[in-house]
Amino acid sequence: MRIKDLKIDSKPSGAIQIFDSTGDHVGISAENVNSFSLKSFRSGTIDLDLLYITSSGDDPKIGIGTTDPKSFFDIKGSTGTEPADIILRTTKPSDAKIATNDESGRISFVIESSSFTVGRSKAQFISSGSSAEIFSRIIGESNGAAYGSLIFSVNDENSSTAPTEALTIGHGSIDSYSGVGLVVSGNIELANVVPIITLKDTTTGNINARLGAPNNVNNDWCNFELKNAGTTKIQLIGQTGTISASSTITGSDLYIDDWGSVSASLSSNSSTPTLQQVMAQGSSTTVAITASIVSASSELIGNINGGTF
Repeated sequence: MRIKDLKIDSKPSGAIQIFDSTGDHVGISAENVNSFSLKSFRSGTIDLDLLYITSSGDDPKIGIGTTDPKSFFDIKGSTGTEPADIILRTTKPSDAKIATNDESGRISFVIESSSFTVGRSKAQFISSGSSAEIFSRIIGESNGAAYGSLIFSVNDENSSTAPTEALTIGHGSIDSYSGVGLVVSGNIELANVVPIITLKDTTTGNINARLGAPNNVNNDWCNFELKNAGTTKIQLIGQTGTISASSTITGSDLYIDDWGSVSASLSSNSSTPTLQQVMAQGSSTTVAITASIVSASSELIGNINGGTF
């Protein structure tokens, strides 16, 4: 260390300033026992807050780009053109290739407890104390670039099992489909004033299917629509139970209340009725009736070979 490169300020707060040959320098200072800062001083530019550590009692905070951190870790962008960002970078040996299922970064949400930490490894601590994790997994490599998925996992009530990968988003996440997919391992509940699910073709802009409430509030019912080129072809209205279609509806059978099987009813109506069936219904029929014996307690009227009786 050369003494001429080190300047020690005798201010009450205490500071160390490190200069380069141009006069630009970095200042390290301790304003009091509760704060520590690292700043960059460059001629012709605004001083830059590199790192600021402060505490209020037992509540420490770290600020990057700011001397007023609002949370335990607060990052402030130094320019108006680029947002503040964080990069989680996983290092591989220079001779190692990217492999499927490699992880490129992970964030764990872990609760601190002595029962989770004392005498336990990192893996055991995370398994017991973690309630959720967000991480990225490599799926493959194409044209010299890696691609993968973003995974949200949660622990269940059994701490001995691996976390459940509740949500996966990424290229190739769905079998037999190379585009971006979303896989949910669990149930889905949509809660909104007008909850809607739509399937949209991004090439044509048309909606192919729609499930949800009508486009107005205070309707406690749901519609289901199947479309072709933006035109509704099949619609099920939850309010009335009505099903409508622009073409033929096919199926092995259809059942209607107080009627039963439609196919069975149509089949019975296509056969030759008996005289008893016609009389019981008080009706008539144009279909020929065949009977071995005909008897009546009153008049019997009809035609025989063109004549009457």
